[in-house]
Amino acid sequence: MSARYPTEPFYVAHRLFTGAPFPADGTWGDVLDGPVTEDEAVLDAITESFKDEIAVGDLPDRRNLRVWCITPDQPVEDCTSWAVREIDARVYDQGEAA
Repeated sequence: MSARYPTEPFYVAHRLFTGAPFPADGTWGDVLDGPVTEDEAVLDAITESFKDEIAVGDLPDRRNLRVWCITPDQPVEDCTSWAVREIDARVYDQGEAA
């Protein structure tokens, strides 16, 4: 049985993994466990993936995060800036609530 290609827009997110055991210049890898269709689920996964960095004030940015929205039969949309803004807002809001 072959995998079914999604028929609705979905996100793909990669981050640069650094530090031991990765090479000195890092390694790019998936943030998500497959395609994700919900904005909040993408942001939750990014926040979880960067939780150690966020804890010390090192927020994700375009140097270490890439997010794309893929809509079947449309050009791929780079959503990295959107994700970075949303994560920044989340961290700020959480800081305000503390």
